[in-house]
Amino acid sequence: MTREEIIMSHRDNDYTKDLIDFYVDKECGKIVVGDPCYNVNNRWNHILNAMEGEWTSYLYYVGDSYEFLHAHTLDMDPPNKGDVQEEWTLIAVDSGSVGVLNYNNYKDEHSDDVEWIDFLRELIDEQPEDTSNLYGIIQTAPHGDGLYDVLIERYKGKVFSVRIFF
Repeated sequence: MTREEIIMSHRDNDYTKDLIDFYVDKECGKIVVGDPCYNVNNRWNHILNAMEGEWTSYLYYVGDSYEFLHAHTLDMDPPNKGDVQEEWTLIAVDSGSVGVLNYNNYKDEHSDDVEWIDFLRELIDEQPEDTSNLYGIIQTAPHGDGLYDVLIERYKGKVFSVRIFF
């Protein structure tokens, strides 16, 4: 049974919490999935070719705890299941946070980790509803540091959906 099948079996108690929208720019078309404290080229971060344009994100809850963070593009209709390539992978977390971030606006190699994460949290906390940012989304990992499963979905070679499971 997959992680999703397990979570879907708890559907009577589930709900979602909308987070924020963000923008993947057309110049680069890449996202970074991982721990935002790591430098971009850390082996645990995944740099992925992604659908450009508007993305949204939400947390999926079962009972009082959230089970996964889901970020996906808003600029396409969901493809037929047979056209989707799924990939399971892992990310490592050392800062207690996970993220799906725009590659072009990811911190540079010389940024201070604490200042970078604080900047992202403040930016996201203060973001007005119905707006998008150019950075992406970060979320506290409910179980702290460790390894987390990630489901990446691609259509025609580009990522259109990312789920980080807690």
